[in-house]
Amino acid sequence: MFDIEAEIKNIKKRVSELIAAEKRKDLEAALTYYSNDIYMVPPGGEILHGKDELGKFLAGVIESPYTNTTDWVKFKFSEKGDMATAVARYNLTLEEGEMDVPLRGKFVAVYRKVNGLWVIETECFNGYK
Repeated sequence: MFDIEAEIKNIKKRVSELIAAEKRKDLEAALTYYSNDIYMVPPGGEILHGKDELGKFLAGVIESPYTNTTDWVKFKFSEKGDMATAVARYNLTLEEGEMDVPLRGKFVAVYRKVNGLWVIETECFNGYK
C-alpha cells in the first residue's frame, strides 16, 4: 500500500517546482515535469502531443511574468499508486507592465509516477468567463 497523503504532497511539490522553472524562464527544466508522451488541451487551441509541441506552447507562456495560486479540489489514485488524477482551480495574474490581468480557471491533470517522480501525462485547462 502507498501513503496517499504523502503522494498528494509530492505531486503538489512537483507542480510548485514546475511553476518555479517557468518563472525562471527555464524551458528545459519545465519540460522535465511532463511525460514524453504528454497530451495537453489548452483553451481555444489544438491538442498538443509530445514535448516538442508542448515546448513551443510553453515557450510563449513563460515569456509573460505571472503569479499563480492553486486550489486543489480532488485527487484520485490508481490501485497501484502509480497514476493519479487531480482536479483544481487556479487564480493566475499576468503581470503586463502597468496593468495586471487576472485569470481564473480550472484544470484536470493525470499524473504518472516514473522512476519515483510524478510527471504530467495529460492536462486540460480552461478559464471562467
